[in-house]
Amino acid sequence: MTAAIRCLLYEAAGIGANLIGGWLAMRFGIARMLAVGLATQSDPRRAAGFRTPRGGARFP
Repeated sequence: MTAAIRCLLYEAAGIGANLIGGWLAMRFGIARMLAVGLATQSDPRRAAGFRTPRGGARFP
């Protein structure tokens, strides 16, 4: 697959995601959708591979 086709598919997926996200926000409310988006994001320390000695979470 050429790079141009991959870029077109990437852009099409972004347009689709924005349309679906806009529809969901209109249907359920922007505040609820923002809360759902924040809740579904992973902890950045976990994504970066941060581990405590016992594997538990420590908050500074």
